[in-house]
Amino acid sequence: MKLIETKKFNYLYDPNSNSLIKIKNLSSEEVKNNLGSLKKELIKKNVFLETDQPMFNQIDLSGLKDKLSNNLEHLILNVTNQCNLRCHYCAYSGNYTTKRKHSNEVMSQKIAFEALDFFLKRTSRSENLYIGFYGGEPLFELSLIKNVIDRVDTLYRDLQSKIQYSITTNGLLLKPETIEYLTKNNFRVSISLDGPRDIHDKYRKKINGEPSFDTITYNLQIWEKNFPEYYKKNVRFEATITPQFQLLKTNDFFNSSPLTKENFSRFNFVNLTDDIRDDTFILHAEEMKKNLEECKNTLLTNIVEENLAPILPLFRIWAPYLKRIHNRERINSSSLLNLNGICTPGVRRLFINCQGEFKLCEKLDHFLSIGDIRNGFNYEAIKYLIRTYTDDIKNNCCDCWAKYFCNLCFTCVAGKKSIKLEKKSKFCILLKKRLEFVLQLYLEVLEINSKAFDNISSMNE
Repeated sequence: MKLIETKKFNYLYDPNSNSLIKIKNLSSEEVKNNLGSLKKELIKKNVFLETDQPMFNQIDLSGLKDKLSNNLEHLILNVTNQCNLRCHYCAYSGNYTTKRKHSNEVMSQKIAFEALDFFLKRTSRSENLYIGFYGGEPLFELSLIKNVIDRVDTLYRDLQSKIQYSITTNGLLLKPETIEYLTKNNFRVSISLDGPRDIHDKYRKKINGEPSFDTITYNLQIWEKNFPEYYKKNVRFEATITPQFQLLKTNDFFNSSPLTKENFSRFNFVNLTDDIRDDTFILHAEEMKKNLEECKNTLLTNIVEENLAPILPLFRIWAPYLKRIHNRERINSSSLLNLNGICTPGVRRLFINCQGEFKLCEKLDHFLSIGDIRNGFNYEAIKYLIRTYTDDIKNNCCDCWAKYFCNLCFTCVAGKKSIKLEKKSKFCILLKKRLEFVLQLYLEVLEINSKAFDNISSMNE
């Protein structure tokens, strides 16, 4: 059980039944001192559930080869490791012990074409297909990107209508002719922009140390002016939240800037748990906590008033958890939970690096390979990953109060070349803190407006 304290009441959450109830007439201290008896009473009343049964579904590996032969959905080509920025928090900055560093390595046309062919020949049962270009800064290799798309247009015309192209870029190389090409080919474009100039330029600097904000926004102004409808629909922004964790200021920027206010934007917190050499970010844990409390007051007010427009970028951070909490269903004694966080490696995403090695996704380009362009999928490696991770869940997570909401995946156990299960505990701690924050927010909103989440399915659009 988990005690959740709001300013007005105390609640108990039971992970076995997925039930959340208010405890009346008892202080927090009294609840803590009487958890055992409260649990027995609630189980007796069939409000909470006592179970010794396994709580997680098995993953069926019998159809693995069939899925990997017919159901691939998303190819990501890491066309270069070059980058024209040196962001201090970047995974490839050299500040992380398990990650690669920036280099001049590029993907050859031979590997790119072979990767494309490999992917498209294994998509017969996939309704929608996605091909993404990643780096480094992928626009350094725009000619290669063009050649890949030309190959699709020439050899795979029957699949053209199913394919959506995407690219993740820092925006520095968005020259007018590049903008026109991306627009013409209906790319979905993800721009890395951390907020207003002072926040963005603190960590996102060019190789020579110069700030990057003005160059990026100048390029975006040209795009928005020449292709306004396309820009609004297809350009999105990804902001990394770093110390000083100025979430409200960043939210206000994305909601008010003419270049961002009509576009989808999403916030991601800087990685505080991975193998970081520099303690610059880790030292700011208390500062982050204080900032989150300030954000909670703003979120609370706007959600209660059902006025999300001013806080939409901020709200999206916690929307998936709020949806899952609000839409949760009661679990019975025979229920088994899905393993929420993990995918079937290679199916949902296939990341191929410059050497032609297959990786799980762009976040795990340093992790175990699951095959390569010469030999295809390594089925035994994929089975090993799934079995090792799921066995750890079954052995260590059945008694965890956060198991229903957990979305941790292979990223939390990724060592340089092997699974490091001992790393997971750091991510678990952060996830539980985040969940406790969201549960408090959810309950405090309902205490004021019981219907605030009635339309939650469309609340973060």
